[in-house]
Amino acid sequence: MTKTDKIRIALVAAPTVLAIGLLTMGFVKKGHYERDVEQRVKVETQISALLRALEEQSKRPVSREAAVADVPNEESDFLDFVRQSARLTGVKLVRWSANPRPGGGSVAAKPRPEESLKEVLPLSGTLTAMGPYRQILAFAHRITSHDRLVNLSNVTWNRPEASEARTQLTAILTRYIVVPAPPAPATPPSTNP
Repeated sequence: MTKTDKIRIALVAAPTVLAIGLLTMGFVKKGHYERDVEQRVKVETQISALLRALEEQSKRPVSREAAVADVPNEESDFLDFVRQSARLTGVKLVRWSANPRPGGGSVAAKPRPEESLKEVLPLSGTLTAMGPYRQILAFAHRITSHDRLVNLSNVTWNRPEASEARTQLTAILTRYIVVPAPPAPATPPSTNP
């Protein structure tokens, strides 16, 4: 084999090797591209599912209530929630005393500063609970993060001398109810002679 034959073979083989290399690289790149497309489609599907879920969630009404209807078992339902919260957090309820309804229960007897609040009546009671400090904190957090608006006021924390491992929480819990306004008095028909 002469030097010229070797050069001819090299000139024919080089493009063939180059073509095979380019084809191999093309197949590898095509595989990467297909995987990227599949991954992009998957991510876009997840994003669209999340957007649909967010849209559905934004259409749902807010689950928290500022005030509930004044029904006969309203206070017992509220106290059941307080007892359950105490049981779940490991706190002992020492005392609950309901404060009397303002104005004898009549919304009309107590003027409201805002027209939109004329049917909302605050109801309060004094609560005393005892337990380890962290559990008392968990109890207070559970009460105030309930679906129903509850305000804690006049909060006092102390440790009775006889029980250094226990913390006592005393607070006024205020919840709100909606009482329909009394109907306007009927006006007698006027008689014009």
